[in-house]
Amino acid sequence: AIFFHSTADHERAIAHALEGRDWESAADWTESVAEETLRRGRLTTLIGWLDRLPPDLLHARPWLILWHGRARGLLGESTIGESDIAKALSLFQSLEDRRGVASARVTWAGIRFRRGDYSGAAQDARTVLTENDPATAMERAEASDWLGCSLAESGDLPGAEEAFRQALMMHQAQGNLV
Repeated sequence: AIFFHSTADHERAIAHALEGRDWESAADWTESVAEETLRRGRLTTLIGWLDRLPPDLLHARPWLILWHGRARGLLGESTIGESDIAKALSLFQSLEDRRGVASARVTWAGIRFRRGDYSGAAQDARTVLTENDPATAMERAEASDWLGCSLAESGDLPGAEEAFRQALMMHQAQGNLV
């Protein structure tokens, strides 16, 4: 596992760590590549890694819970996904991890939007954008996306246009060609 990790072959490193029951390394390495794995659409790979970790280890690490919830939600398993996001948000808040809170809030904005709770989605998005949360550029862009979608669905087309314009600028600044 260490050899594969040293060569940046993350999938093999994690697979070997899991096979060897090196739970801490598997958890650390999964956490370090979870976002990229999710963005590449490797949802079942990510879930497979996370589901093989001991539950007490998984549930003690809010970032792992968050990635598990996002992946489950994207696969349409909304009950599990939402439960995980709620657990992660609660843990981030208790740990005073402001970046984690911001990331979980962006996720909640998307959940609320899909439920038709446009004002709640807009509120979560605005919180990430205005409360000095140390959100990453990607989280801020996603928050602007959800804000624009929510405002458009609520009939505030000028507000939606401005939110989308801001989101587009943030995505482009990151080289993310949406």
